[in-house]
Amino acid sequence: PASFEGITPEDIEPYGSSVQDAYRIVDGFIGEILAGAKNDDLVVVVSDHGAEAISDAAAKTFTLRLEPLLEGMRLKNVVEATNVGARTYVRMKRGHEGDLNRIKRLFDTARLGEENASAFQTRVDEWDNLVVTVEPIANERPNDTILFQGGRCPVSDVVRAVEIQESSQMRETGALVLAGRGVRPGSRVENASLLDLVPTVLALTDFDLAADMPGDVIESALLEPLANKLPGFVLSYEPPGPEPDSAPPSSDGELPSPAPADATSSGG
Repeated sequence: PASFEGITPEDIEPYGSSVQDAYRIVDGFIGEILAGAKNDDLVVVVSDHGAEAISDAAAKTFTLRLEPLLEGMRLKNVVEATNVGARTYVRMKRGHEGDLNRIKRLFDTARLGEENASAFQTRVDEWDNLVVTVEPIANERPNDTILFQGGRCPVSDVVRAVEIQESSQMRETGALVLAGRGVRPGSRVENASLLDLVPTVLALTDFDLAADMPGDVIESALLEPLANKLPGFVLSYEPPGPEPDSAPPSSDGELPSPAPADATSSGG
């Protein structure tokens, strides 16, 4: 509650323990799993992201109308865009990945005509999405005009109120807890990536690593050094043949089942 202005004890009373209650529910589920686990079972608890409060009331109240914005900026053939609450995620279309910095500058240099102030805030997240939010001053100037390289458009045409207000947003730091088979007790995982999870689970369960798989084994989590385990390698765990979205339908209209992966080891 301290992250928000104007919150009273009466506001907190009905929902103030909601986050802690959610933790308790999940903890109960994990307790049931652990109660039925054997000594050599591996238990993994993972969240790919965390959450944090949105305390800027203006930033969480307004977002962008994507169709007129992309048309006015002449970006419809260059990017894909999606609104998630008050944030607009802009992704380069295939073949335009090199345009990311240019598109970011286009938003960074967009200004309000009357106020001569920036219209947008931008950042690039770790997945190379351009994340765009509306500057609070633009929310207050619906009759102003946004000027950008190559054109202009009225604020009221591209800025709209968010239908559902948000109080939180994704945070890039997630969580990982490992216990059981092959895990070093009491060790702490530092600076791991989400892509490191599957290689680590493969190593803990004595499966071969895959040559086409990004990420590294989190060696600090292993009870036995990786060098002693000498895992083998396979080229890929992906099924051979057509991609799932291009496979022809079978005679009964359903997609055929994928062929089993080639898991032949190429040595240690």
